[in-house]
Amino acid sequence: MKSFCTLLLLVLALTKIHGQQEKFQALLDSGKLEFSKTPDQQDYQKALYFLEKAIEIQPDNSEALYHLGYAYSRLNSQYGSDIIDMNLKLLIRSSKQFEKVIQLTPNYTGDLVVLDPYSKISAEWGSMALKHLYNDKKDSAIWAFKEGKRRGGFGEFWLKRQEKMLGSCSPNAILFSPGDNITFPIMYLQTVNQYRQDVKVVDMGLLSSQWYPKHLTDKNIVAFDLSETELDTLQYLAWSDSTITIQDFSWLVKPTYYDQYLLRGDLLLLSLIRENLFNSDIYFSQGTSDESLISLAGLLSEGLFIQKLEPSAATSLSLDEFKKAATNALMLFEHLNMNSDDQVLIFDSLRILIFLKAYLYAETDEISNAREVMKLLEEKAYLDELPFLDTGLNSYFQTLKLKVR
Repeated sequence: MKSFCTLLLLVLALTKIHGQQEKFQALLDSGKLEFSKTPDQQDYQKALYFLEKAIEIQPDNSEALYHLGYAYSRLNSQYGSDIIDMNLKLLIRSSKQFEKVIQLTPNYTGDLVVLDPYSKISAEWGSMALKHLYNDKKDSAIWAFKEGKRRGGFGEFWLKRQEKMLGSCSPNAILFSPGDNITFPIMYLQTVNQYRQDVKVVDMGLLSSQWYPKHLTDKNIVAFDLSETELDTLQYLAWSDSTITIQDFSWLVKPTYYDQYLLRGDLLLLSLIRENLFNSDIYFSQGTSDESLISLAGLLSEGLFIQKLEPSAATSLSLDEFKKAATNALMLFEHLNMNSDDQVLIFDSLRILIFLKAYLYAETDEISNAREVMKLLEEKAYLDELPFLDTGLNSYFQTLKLKVR
């Protein structure tokens, strides 16, 4: 009888545990669902409710904590237009969730909304720092950057990589950045370390907001060729293939949206280029998508960190120049946080660019050059410790190595 009671209690306990697990999963799935809806249907208060209930059942579940952090973040500042209204209390709540995720599972493997936990901490505190800079509170911005680093953001990989980016720019250049992982570490270096403050950094994603272009002009960072009224009211423009001419430089600009329009960010980028092209050197961060470049992709010089807009003709690096740049890039491995998906992805993209150079040399029968680049990859790319993320590329690497040996 005693053994039967014990067995019955065990069955009841297991049933309860199973029921709790099912309840937890239903709550987590409901919270995550809000992130997959269209922007007009997303309800992050609802996500917050479901995720907090899920965490009551499993307080140390990293995936629930990660999405809870994102829910707080989206309530605080869902779009770039919201940055200047960020709330510090919501920011701290968001940051604490990502910090706990890192503490529990340094190599987080759950579903991602966009950024990994390390990058998201940087983005949260970098956004707050930008808000303070917008409000002329530099000391508060420095505090926000340092607080973000203390809490697990602004890893050395990003700071070292963006230091190389800034260091590659000519004096008083304009550098266009595609987003958080590039922009905020650069701002950290310029604001906290006072490094290369002469370079004017423009976040391309924020150009579509109402406040950011005005911030750029009010702080004398860059100038547009548009009036203040145009900066405030410009939204989009019906567009067909059109040739843009700046002095003796011309290129064909194609529509970027539904093959019919240029959006606000595109038009403001075009305005900046028209106003500044022959006054300052203009660079784009390597990895900026072709869709964001208003048809300039074929007019950018070769580079592993930045690409210069060349009004005359795009330039390529010599073999020696490329090897030097590639060696410099691969040294970033010593600063790489292998638990950060975003860092690993960027390092891998650097190696792919180097491998692509070897491939192009081989395709043009410059076999000795291809051999040298392949040798550099074998010796300095840490492929034994971290193979290419694309497994097919690892196979092709071996094929090309045999071809050029």
